[in-house]
Amino acid sequence: MTQPVGEIIHELARYAEAEVNEQTGAPCWQDQSSGNQCHQLTHLVATTLKNRGYDVGRELHRDGLENWHYLLRHNAADSVPTDDDLITDLNPWQWAKDLSKGKGLLHGTRAEVMETLYHAGAPDFFIALRSLSTVIKPHEPRLNFGGHA
Repeated sequence: MTQPVGEIIHELARYAEAEVNEQTGAPCWQDQSSGNQCHQLTHLVATTLKNRGYDVGRELHRDGLENWHYLLRHNAADSVPTDDDLITDLNPWQWAKDLSKGKGLLHGTRAEVMETLYHAGAPDFFIALRSLSTVIKPHEPRLNFGGHA
């Protein structure tokens, strides 16, 4: 029986989080889902998924104020992003000062992820960084800190 992609994502995210914690000198228990390392987390998970034969795109989003974010899109890297895409946001709680707002990654349709953030009280600009209107590169295979196109 094949393991569902959602379970695989959660497993890989734990390994990516541990590696990012080690690389940044953070405590091993630190929850990176509220951190600011989307470039590293998505790069690690996307690379592993690709090596295991899964289709994955690593979307780069940027708004007019130069805020940027990476998330994973679970279809072919060269496909055009759509509102119906299944996505994974590995650090969706970066905005939350109150860490009881949420923990862990968000995995679902683009609309579901954005809706979850909306109901949790995320700022509009933060939610928009998951929308089609802010995609500036449908797939970025390089680590690329800073979201440079």
